[in-house]
Amino acid sequence: MTALAATAAEGSYTSNFVGAGDLDFRFGETACNQTGEIAGLSVNADLTASCALDVATMDFGITNQRISSDLDSRAQIYVSCSNKTAYSVVLDFGTHASDATSTGRRMTNGAAMLHYGLFHSESRIDSWQLTAGILHNGLGSAFSQTLDIFGRVFGNQTLVPGQYSDRVVVVITY
Repeated sequence: MTALAATAAEGSYTSNFVGAGDLDFRFGETACNQTGEIAGLSVNADLTASCALDVATMDFGITNQRISSDLDSRAQIYVSCSNKTAYSVVLDFGTHASDATSTGRRMTNGAAMLHYGLFHSESRIDSWQLTAGILHNGLGSAFSQTLDIFGRVFGNQTLVPGQYSDRVVVVITY
C-alpha cells in the first residue's frame, strides 16, 4: 500500500484499463516488445471504516493516609481510525460509581472508597461521561490521535492504607 492509499477515505474504488496498445516488458537491459490488443483489466478495492483504541493507565502515585488537597494526574487515549471516519469516544463511570456525576467515580480498596473524577480539560470542569455533549467527537486521519484524560482525586478524604483501583470502560463509536 502506498502512503497515498493509507489516507484514502472509506468507500469503493475502481480503475478500468481497456483498449488497444503496445506492451513493453523490460528485464535488466533487455526489452521484449509485443504489439497487440490488450484485454480489459479492472482493479477494485473496498475500504471499510475501522477504529482501534489504546488506553494508558492513570496513576495518582503514593499518598498519605489523609488527602487534604486535590491530587491531579493525567493519562491518554490513543485513537486510530481510518481516514475521514467520524468517531465518538465516551467513558463509563467505572465499576464502583456512587452516581452519574463528575464526583461520583470511586476507587476501592476492599470496602474503603476513594472519590475521584475524570475530565476533558486541565481545568477539570467538564467530566467524561456516557451522554451526548460530554464526549469527544473526532475525525480519523489514518494515524494515531491522542486524547487527554485529566484525573483528580478530591481532597478532604481519609484513607485506609492499601492499593485503590477502579476499572473504567472506554467506548468508541464510529
